[in-house]
Amino acid sequence: MDNRMSKSFRTSLWFSFMLSCVAMSIVLLLAEKDKARAFGGEGAVTASTVESSTAPAFRNPVPSQPPSADQRLRVLLRNLATPAGRVNPRAVRAVREVGSLAVPVILEELQDGDDAYQEALILCLGEIGDPAGLDPLLRRLARPGDPLKEAVTASLSGLISEEAAPRVLALLASEAPDVRVAALRVLCRTSTPDVTRAAIRTLLDDVSPDARSAALDLLGNARDESAPEAILLSLNDSDRGIRVRAVRLLGRYPCAGAREALKGRFSDDPDVEVRRAAAEALARL
Repeated sequence: MDNRMSKSFRTSLWFSFMLSCVAMSIVLLLAEKDKARAFGGEGAVTASTVESSTAPAFRNPVPSQPPSADQRLRVLLRNLATPAGRVNPRAVRAVREVGSLAVPVILEELQDGDDAYQEALILCLGEIGDPAGLDPLLRRLARPGDPLKEAVTASLSGLISEEAAPRVLALLASEAPDVRVAALRVLCRTSTPDVTRAAIRTLLDDVSPDARSAALDLLGNARDESAPEAILLSLNDSDRGIRVRAVRLLGRYPCAGAREALKGRFSDDPDVEVRRAAAEALARL
């Protein structure tokens, strides 16, 4: 048993090492390609082109060229999804090592492939963190019913800055609840007054319980004085799950009026889970 585990570990380690080597060779080849373009251009005359133009006709034919950096990168990308249709995390890490040089090819590859392959490409954009991936991911986020919205949301969460937040906030006007939910989840790490106000409006007015729940999660991370008041108001939400989440948030982040509000939920809420959560929150205050 130990021998089999040891062999499996060595195989996994060797595969990771090989992917890293491939990634590094791609980086070096792409860098060399950029350097050649910068100093000589694609049509520049070099020693090799002069030699080939003056070579006699009877010379042996030039052997086939090794794969280019772009070709090697595409091979690496094709390993992002396993035959079982799952994302290969080791290949994702290898693409991350290539960095921004891989982004143009990733964006091109996003036009094709099955869901597993596209999911892996989307996750690579988030891992690399290049701003060039922002626009394509935002367009994808705005698609109602996209099966890969979770991957898009995860990647955008690390790319969104305070400057880009208004573009995500605009998606809260979407008629599709899943788009509004995804937008709020993307903004969970962005604490600005505009984001907080938008979350409060969603929490109090949105017809979708999923959107209100996402807004509540955002407010739980917000550093804004108006957030606790909105959380208190959500204790009266018609959705049992939202009341439970609000009660637990108040237990972790107490504020003025929290104890009395929690006592009210403990004694009067018709749902046993809400009353149990209120009792646990009161015990922590």
